[in-house]
Amino acid sequence: MRSEEVKLAEALTAREAQGQLMQAELEKLRNQLQASETKILDAAREGAELRIQLAVAREQAAAMGAKLAAAAQAALMHERRATDAASELDSLKKQLVEGTNQLSRASTRCDDLERRLTEAQRRAADAEGRAATDAQELNALRAQVSKLAAEAAAMTAAARIREKMDEELDRLRNRIRDVEGQLPRLGSSAPPLGTHGVSGTAPTMPNIVIHAAAAGAPPGAAGPATAAVTAAAPPLIEILGGSAPLAVASLPPPQLPGNGSGGDGSSNILDSERALLQQQLDALRGSSQALEGLVRGLQGTIEEMRNGSAKEVTTAPPPPPPATDAVAAAQDPAAMLAAAAASAAAEAVELREKLQELTSQLEEAVTAKTGLEGALAACQGELNEVLEDRYQLQVALRAAQKQLADALAAASSAPPPGPSPETIARLAQLEAALRQTKSDYQKLLQEVATIRGQMSAKDSHISQLTSELARATATAIEADQLRSQIAVLEARIGTLTRHLAENESGRRLFNELEATHSSMQRRLAAARASDEIYNSNG
Repeated sequence: MRSEEVKLAEALTAREAQGQLMQAELEKLRNQLQASETKILDAAREGAELRIQLAVAREQAAAMGAKLAAAAQAALMHERRATDAASELDSLKKQLVEGTNQLSRASTRCDDLERRLTEAQRRAADAEGRAATDAQELNALRAQVSKLAAEAAAMTAAARIREKMDEELDRLRNRIRDVEGQLPRLGSSAPPLGTHGVSGTAPTMPNIVIHAAAAGAPPGAAGPATAAVTAAAPPLIEILGGSAPLAVASLPPPQLPGNGSGGDGSSNILDSERALLQQQLDALRGSSQALEGLVRGLQGTIEEMRNGSAKEVTTAPPPPPPATDAVAAAQDPAAMLAAAAASAAAEAVELREKLQELTSQLEEAVTAKTGLEGALAACQGELNEVLEDRYQLQVALRAAQKQLADALAAASSAPPPGPSPETIARLAQLEAALRQTKSDYQKLLQEVATIRGQMSAKDSHISQLTSELARATATAIEADQLRSQIAVLEARIGTLTRHLAENESGRRLFNELEATHSSMQRRLAAARASDEIYNSNG
């Protein structure tokens, strides 16, 4: 208990000593703050005085600068008056040089415009040549399109002829098969007599109409038909149902005797019928061969047309097929004709596209030609304007040259006149004024040098004051820092004071407790003593 009291006493003593130190430090900081504030006030006062002096110096410098500017302006006026006469001559020379330069520029521009005009004419000629070439190619394409259209029409007519020929061939083959089927029956049995009377007739057949040139030609001769179809002539074959310009199989039936009887009559009838049927069969075979020859001719014509439209080297046509392959030979040209028509249509489409392209190119060429013609007209107008300007400049240049030559001649021929008394007096006055101006100018220069020296001295003083102001500003910053430190220290002092008060209250409580403890110790000692006495007595 005693040791704790000793420790508390030491702590209180240490805190009291620390509080005294803080108070001393606070007093020291307050003294430094007051000194800094005094320095700041002095520095602010000096700065205000320096600013006033600087403003006065600037006003003086402005006044001296105005005087210097006035003196310089006066000197410039005198110099300007002295150089006016020379400037007029220089201006005349410059005008002459400028006129010469304008003339050269106009000549250069004229040459440039002539070159552009020549180039535009050449481009226009090229455009006309291209337009003529395009027009020729367009006409050639139109002729080719017309030729292809004629060939397509001829091929269409040939296709129609081919269809009719195929129908007639089928009919002839059917008729031949019917006649050949009837021949064995007629040879084996004789018809009854009642069927062939005086007025009896053989069964009639439809007439077969063939063009005379084709009917009289042999089976292999297809030249006339080919030439006729190639030239887009009228159709070579007309297959009609009833009319007969040339009857090939229209033989009248044989007249049988009305009252004949016996074996001779029947044998004669059979022979006559057999001969009639044989003639009809031969006629049908000849017609079939003629039609097959025409088919082969049409095949060759179609091949020639295809090769001619495609511009390829033609080859010899294959030999004609035999009579037994007439159906295959009749079907093959139809496919070939369809292929030729398709190729002709494709080529016509291609030529039409090329024609449209050439037409667009021709329109572009015409548009370019129109633009070039407009540019050519504009260049021509500009060239005319430049030539007019050139002529005007040449006239003005000749007039200026003439005036200059006259002036030079007059100046060289006439002696220079002597100066008049007024001119001499004026020159003397000008010389005196010039000398006075020079002396004034020298004085102004001296004053300017003096003012510059004063301004440099004041500038150095101002720089010194500025440096002092900077130092004062730094001192003020340090004072602000010291104020902040003082505030911190005052806060700490308040805290320590509060702790000190708490320590004082604790000390008083400690003293009271110590007094109570002492009294309790005394009472306890007295009680022990009384107990010992009581125990010793007992």
